[in-house]
Amino acid sequence: MVVVSKESNNNISDTTFRRLRELIVHGKLAPGSRVIEADLADRLRVSRTPIRAARHRLQQEGYIVVTSIAGSKERLSVAPLTKEDARELYWIVGHLEGSALVLSTGSESARCPCQRTEAFEL
Repeated sequence: MVVVSKESNNNISDTTFRRLRELIVHGKLAPGSRVIEADLADRLRVSRTPIRAARHRLQQEGYIVVTSIAGSKERLSVAPLTKEDARELYWIVGHLEGSALVLSTGSESARCPCQRTEAFEL
């Protein structure tokens, strides 16, 4: 019989959480796509228990949403990307690119393209 310590279980749950969040952030689990515990467990080669723990954390952080369907059933899906999310992402990318431009030219006078607000209107 294999005995797994509680510390080991927490480590598996944390790792599973990080891996699922990474799949969502990098678009491997697309916004709006359905989340099925059994499929994720197979994909990540873990049992469904750490998937459930990760799912609850991802729900709390807004990465996964739950919709009620027929009766008491729930449907889990990756949270959709909102206009506000897109605006934030463009803002972040713009500032990163602007900083890269300033660093690559070595000139503090290089105008950061992220200062152009019309580029961020959605």
